[in-house]
Amino acid sequence: MKVILLKNDPTIGKKGDIKNVSDGYAKNYLLPKKIAVIATPQMIARAQEEKDIAAQKEKEKIDAITRAIPLIEKHPFSFSIKTGENGEVFTSLHAQSIVDAVYAFLQQQKENIFEQDDIACAIKPIKTLGEQKVLIILGKGSFAKKVTLAVTVLGSANEK
Repeated sequence: MKVILLKNDPTIGKKGDIKNVSDGYAKNYLLPKKIAVIATPQMIARAQEEKDIAAQKEKEKIDAITRAIPLIEKHPFSFSIKTGENGEVFTSLHAQSIVDAVYAFLQQQKENIFEQDDIACAIKPIKTLGEQKVLIILGKGSFAKKVTLAVTVLGSANEK
């Protein structure tokens, strides 16, 4: 029996794949658990259309990442953290703050194809002032690109 997978299954294949499986396996496992549907001509056409749309979205995202990388690398990102009068640091700069700033910057650049979870930054909290190089990752999966950006951490003295 031919089926179209609705979900990724490690033993059979990926979502959207058309597979030949035994009738019993399809009727007793795949269909009741909604892992697959029977491959009718209409369902095959719909699955192919969904694959084409996904491929187009992936191409658009790759193009957006390619356009965004030089913009991000050139843009100076500045953050302010609380410091004391003698320069002692009271707070730190976290990865999420950097992700938020990059996302806001991309939105200003009309790169609306990005979602916030398309940007990742895995750094330990920065507790020093000055310029730092920070590695972020744009995109997910096979088209994720690493970008190094300059982050300047400035101190703002506590007011009494």
